[in-house]
Amino acid sequence: MSNIDPTTLLLQLGVLLSVAFLLGRLAERVGLPATTGELATGLVLGPSLLGAIVASGGREWLFTPASGQIESLRGIALFCGVLLVGVAGATVDLPFVRARLRTIWLISLGALGLPLAATLVLALFVDPRLRGPEATAWSFAVFAGLALSVSAVPVIVKIFADLGILHRNLSQLSLSVAVIDDATVWVGLSVIAAFIQDRWQILGNLTVNAGVRWEKQLIRGLGDLTYIDIDHFSPRVGFTWDFMNNGQTKAYASYSQFVPLIPMDMNIRSLNGERDGFTTNFDPVALPCDEEFFGEDDCAIRGTAVDDIDPNLKSPYSEEILAGVEWQVTNTWVVGLRGIYRSLGRVLEDTYIPDLDNYAFFNPGDSVLAPEFAPGKRYFRGIELTAQKRLSDNWMVYASYMYSSLKGNFDGSFRAIGGFFARNPFITDDFDYPEFQVNAYGNLTLDRPHQAKLQTAYAFPFGLTMSASGYYQSGLPLSRIGWWDAYIGPELFITPRGSEGRSPDTYEMDLQADYGLRLGPVTVHVLASLFNVLNRQQVTQVDQVWALQEADNELPAPTNDTYGQGNQWQQPRTLRLGLRVSF
Repeated sequence: MSNIDPTTLLLQLGVLLSVAFLLGRLAERVGLPATTGELATGLVLGPSLLGAIVASGGREWLFTPASGQIESLRGIALFCGVLLVGVAGATVDLPFVRARLRTIWLISLGALGLPLAATLVLALFVDPRLRGPEATAWSFAVFAGLALSVSAVPVIVKIFADLGILHRNLSQLSLSVAVIDDATVWVGLSVIAAFIQDRWQILGNLTVNAGVRWEKQLIRGLGDLTYIDIDHFSPRVGFTWDFMNNGQTKAYASYSQFVPLIPMDMNIRSLNGERDGFTTNFDPVALPCDEEFFGEDDCAIRGTAVDDIDPNLKSPYSEEILAGVEWQVTNTWVVGLRGIYRSLGRVLEDTYIPDLDNYAFFNPGDSVLAPEFAPGKRYFRGIELTAQKRLSDNWMVYASYMYSSLKGNFDGSFRAIGGFFARNPFITDDFDYPEFQVNAYGNLTLDRPHQAKLQTAYAFPFGLTMSASGYYQSGLPLSRIGWWDAYIGPELFITPRGSEGRSPDTYEMDLQADYGLRLGPVTVHVLASLFNVLNRQQVTQVDQVWALQEADNELPAPTNDTYGQGNQWQQPRTLRLGLRVSF
């Protein structure tokens, strides 16, 4: 922020607003929406007109990119655009939209699909020089198609407001379509995907579903270069079968693969020039390194601007198998039994490569740069029994019990215990060094063999609805985590993961009440929620760090005084009151 001059910034804003106001009034004089003139402000003040004239005379222009103010103006413009869209959202007629959802979706499909399909075809014949050095013909075609399919929601809102038709049915319809198309396009610009699925009615009581989803993720970073370019085909197949052929039974099974979305945190932390500065001294405020006590190696700028990429890098994915039966035993009661299997097919993580003196993204178990690692694995196996009474006779109930196991050597995108970068998805510490995988396979952190849930509600005839919910679940597996001096934190599994017992089992019960009072066209709901009725304050998390120095990891007794003690508990009994007005 040091290169931002407040005086210049205020002058720029004043010029922009003044010219936009004048051009907006001029547009209204000739029968156009004010927004039309306001949009012309950029053309007049930018490099297309005044900017080009001033620059041709060898003088600095108020809005030159070198002024250091442009990013500030962009931030203010983006914030104002968000406010404008927020105002528009507050004026959306939700009952109107809900009543015409089918129409809105069909129009959205046409408004997005037709330009996208046409541009996909035409872009393949564009001069290759327009694509840029990094783009392939197909990636450019998809990007161009999405870009030309997008609308400008803030501009649409402003034009409708200028014309005084924002609340009319046609405007509400247009705005709803634009929002859906824009949301779809912005997701598509970060992850390019295609999905084909069909359903076949094999018999009157047997339906088969099959499909495949193709996803491509392009991750760009420093220098606007593409560092990660991965794709994956995810098959999905399943069936449902009314085995009694009476409309009251269902057997089903499915197999699916899923690709996780690579988060921007990974892009920012590892591919955009971020480096770690480290200094050591005894002074509470000074930054210089105290080399007399710590040496030069303890004070350094570490890491490189961009992580390396394994040449064999592939897309991460997980797979799921579901199989179960449901039986409607009465008009209101349904019971079910299902089996669940989920596993990680491939993991994308980072690791330290000594030969490169750098970290690199790789697939554990399938890597050129780090072949010594075993694959990242996580296996969930569960059997769930459910019973449900649908709302009738003023009451309902839902109950379930699950027996399950969760094993592996990788908690997932977020490491649940230990780890210096535990909350950084795809760049956790799990595979940074081979030592971190020793004893890493076992009961994972969220493994709970037994889980039971109960929910019930009763609606009284005088407007009061009471509900209750409760659960019981096994405690979490405990590990003996050792210290890693290089990371100044707990990283190592001294004994096999999850082999040091479990935290206490937990259970809890909540109550809710909702009383609706009708006042003409308005209904006022008085709400009350009582959480943790039994006031259980059981330990939910236990300190599992055995030692605070690497040399003490193998000692027979912990050197961490709080090892094995609770450091997180259930919340105490809490009452929450509220009001909700519906109309």
